[in-house]
Amino acid sequence: MKSHTAWERLYLAVGSLASGESGIINRLENVYSSHIIPLNENEFKSEKSKQLFESIRRPIIDGRLHKGVLINMTSEEASQIAKEIVSLLIQIDHFNDED
Repeated sequence: MKSHTAWERLYLAVGSLASGESGIINRLENVYSSHIIPLNENEFKSEKSKQLFESIRRPIIDGRLHKGVLINMTSEEASQIAKEIVSLLIQIDHFNDED
């Protein structure tokens, strides 16, 4: 199985969020399952990136997506998480993940 870097996973996540045909909550569920859950905090260098990553991981409990969190989420809350995923990609790409 191919190993993915954090940048690759976030890039694919952003692509999925931007191009999916389903609603934002369904797209976000797919992004978590495919791209976010496999990541861990140690893949990020800066404290800012680690904090943003932990914020994004709120719906993940014991390494699994807690679907109740997403089901009860508003579209605005889901959009905010999607924006955080984009911000994290920009942080590690543009700023080389440095404080």
